[in-house]
Amino acid sequence: MHGTELDLKNNIGKHLLFSALKKANTIIAVSNYTKSFVPKNLQSKCFVIPNGINNEEFKNYISTTYQTNPLQLITIGSVTNRKGQENVIKALPIILSSFPLTTYHIVGKPVEKEKLLAIANQLNVADKIIFHGAVERTELLKILQASTIKIMLSNHTTDGDFEGFGIAILEANAVGKPAVGANFGGITDAVKNNFNGILVDVNNANAITNAIKEILNDYKNYSNHALQWAQQHDWNNIIEKYIEIINANNC
Repeated sequence: MHGTELDLKNNIGKHLLFSALKKANTIIAVSNYTKSFVPKNLQSKCFVIPNGINNEEFKNYISTTYQTNPLQLITIGSVTNRKGQENVIKALPIILSSFPLTTYHIVGKPVEKEKLLAIANQLNVADKIIFHGAVERTELLKILQASTIKIMLSNHTTDGDFEGFGIAILEANAVGKPAVGANFGGITDAVKNNFNGILVDVNNANAITNAIKEILNDYKNYSNHALQWAQQHDWNNIIEKYIEIINANNC
């Protein structure tokens, strides 16, 4: 179980899903937040195993320097309410007051680009934002390599869409980039607070800015911890957890 499928607002869809889950031997949730939406009577057969990544893909893009100025923030994912790019834009005036050379890179399908541009223009920060759109994988890794901090201030939307985990954080960690993430939802399993990044209230611009300051003040350690965290989530390690549960439950 990843997330959104568990908070369906369509009652028929939800009934069919939960009926199917009852027939499962074992349920795997990608985060504790996702597991919390599994019906209580099914919790005993639900286990949490986070998503994984293939660290081999990122080894040639690991940053060997710790350049933090000018600050380069990046969010990866379709430009939607769930991914929370709007939260970052609304915090930019405060971030810029401390880091005036900041650039915010938005990579992903530009679904709500015009809406976000209107907000950015109202806040006079449009010139600090680059919409890259959807890019090829190699180009994405180059942009990620050139960034400073991965920022993911996701929302749980009114239609039930939410971040089940946060693979994009692991991918940033895999090239040595720490993260600032939402302090709720599946992001709390993707970010070990004060280790590979910092969790924040997505609506608190001062808290977001302070988190950035803290990471930059100890960037080398955060970067090294990010690499360690990514290695812990390599599929070679994650799959062992699946095998353990499969064997224990005779699946």
